[in-house]
Amino acid sequence: MKSEIPHRLIEKYLRQACTPEEEQALYNWYDAMGTGESLDEILPPSSQQALKDRMRNRIRMNISEAEQRSTKRRTVIRRLAYTLSGAAAIFALVFGMRALLQNETQAPGSGIRGEIAVSNTTTGMHKQLLPDSSVVWLSPDSRLEYSQQFSGDSRQVRLTGEAFFQVREDARRPFIIHSNGIITKVLGTSFRIRSFNQSATEVAVATGKVSVAIEGNKRSEKIVLPDQHITYQPGDQQLAVDSSAASAMLIWQKAGLSFTNTPVSEVIKALNSQFGVQISLKDESTAGYSLNADFTNQNLPDILEMMQTSLNITYELQGDKIIFSKK
Repeated sequence: MKSEIPHRLIEKYLRQACTPEEEQALYNWYDAMGTGESLDEILPPSSQQALKDRMRNRIRMNISEAEQRSTKRRTVIRRLAYTLSGAAAIFALVFGMRALLQNETQAPGSGIRGEIAVSNTTTGMHKQLLPDSSVVWLSPDSRLEYSQQFSGDSRQVRLTGEAFFQVREDARRPFIIHSNGIITKVLGTSFRIRSFNQSATEVAVATGKVSVAIEGNKRSEKIVLPDQHITYQPGDQQLAVDSSAASAMLIWQKAGLSFTNTPVSEVIKALNSQFGVQISLKDESTAGYSLNADFTNQNLPDILEMMQTSLNITYELQGDKIIFSKK
C-alpha cells in the first residue's frame, strides 16, 4: 500500500512539533502500512536515518523504564529489542512499548486514580505527553504518576523530583499537581516544580499564574506570577514567595535561532548566551561538526533533543552544566 503520510509530517514529528491529532495519524499510518512497503519510497536517506536515531533514543528510555517491571515483561522487551530491525521494526518496538507503559499498574496509596507511572532513569530530560495534550519535561531521577484518562472535574498528577509543565488550558478542569506536601493548581500555564524527598519543594512560574497551597491547609494558598518563585520546607506551615525565578526559567523560553553549516562549537556559544547555561563538549573532536537547523520557537530541551538526533551525539545534565559527548 502506498503511504499517504507526507514527508513534511514525518519531519515535523522528528522536530516534536506535531499536534496530538497528527501524531495519531502517524500511528494509524504505521498500523496500516503493508509489509512490503519500504521507507525508501517515503523518505530521503537523511530523514530515514534521523527517524531511526529518534526511535532508538526512545527505545533506550523505554527499556530503562521497563527494567523496573516484572521479569516476564523484561524478557519480552529484550527479545523485541534484539529481534526487530529496520525502520518499520523500530516503529513497532516504540509503539509496543508505548502500550506496555500505558498498562503499568499505579502504585498503591498514590492518591491518583489511574495506571501510568513514568520515571526518568536517564541523564537527560524526558518529554512526556499527557492525555489532555499537556506536556511535561521530567528531569533525571524524577517520577510522574497520572491517570490514563483524565475524568471528572479536575486533572490530577503526582510528582516526585523535578519537572517543567506546559499545561493545556481547560477552564472547566483545573490541573492539579501533588508534590511533597503541597498542591499546585492551574488552568493553563507553564511552570517548574522541584520536589525531591527530604528537601524543600519549589515552584517557579514561566507564564500565566498558579495557585499553591499546603496540603490540608487551604488558608495557606498563595498566587504565584511569572518570574516568581515559591518555597515550602516540609514541616513548616508557610509558603515563602520571592521574585527570583527569571534566570531559572530562561531555558524554557522559546528562542528564534537558526544555523547554516555552523560548527558545533559556535552553536554552543550561541545557546550558552541565549539561555544562560554552561554547555561544553566532552569530546573535542565533535567541535567541528556542522549543523544545519532552524530552532525557531523552540526551548532549550527541545533544541538539545533535536541536536542529539541530527548530530548523533548525546547530552548529560551534571548539576547546572550540560555535557555533550559522542554516542
